[in-house]
Amino acid sequence: MGLCLTGRKEDVADLVFLTNDSLNVEWIANNLLNDVFYYNEIRNMRGCTGFFDGTRVSVQGLGIGPVNAAMYAVEITNELDAKMLIKIDTCRSLQADIGLGDIILPQTAHTTSRINKHRFNGQTFPAVADFIWMDHVYTEALKKDKNVFAGPVVSIETRHELEIAKQFAERGALAIDMEMNQTFTAAQRFHIPCVGILTVTENLVTGEKMNEEEAQKSFQDIARFALDAVTKRVEG
Repeated sequence: MGLCLTGRKEDVADLVFLTNDSLNVEWIANNLLNDVFYYNEIRNMRGCTGFFDGTRVSVQGLGIGPVNAAMYAVEITNELDAKMLIKIDTCRSLQADIGLGDIILPQTAHTTSRINKHRFNGQTFPAVADFIWMDHVYTEALKKDKNVFAGPVVSIETRHELEIAKQFAERGALAIDMEMNQTFTAAQRFHIPCVGILTVTENLVTGEKMNEEEAQKSFQDIARFALDAVTKRVEG
């Protein structure tokens, strides 16, 4: 048992899907997994393990922002021995041509957070995705005729930093995901693969935005796709 998570190493699957909303964990558990049990229910960040089409997986809530992501991603990897992290969430597009419902696969995650600056004595650490896994998910998305983009995202620390995020957008950042940078960082610290699979629910350039029901449906679609794509490669 760690500071944030209960449970034992044997309670957590090798494949761990992360999402910033604990209610998303509950929806996946109730609708996509079989033989589910919860190994963590403290701090309102539920974590469960079950089976998706015969493959054992875990789903863990992260909370919102880099600090939460840093704590939970490190603990589930270091304390509970996760072997791969897959972040599935909604995101906000920073490019006019990336529309609602499109998929973004982050290659790297810029950040406004100073967490890594403190870790690396003021130096810059480029947190990146695992290329082989990202390429696999990209290929699976194309097979399903989905609009998919691969490129950098930016992890801002607060919602007041949208103007700073736009400066990253001018240099190619595709979207905002507040936890991606620290999720990548944790995976690289412990030498395990990590991939982000995001769906756009708002475009900050065009002003388009899904309502709450549409956004929830978009998350559910990306959760199904992510579980199918990742477990398919494991089984293969």
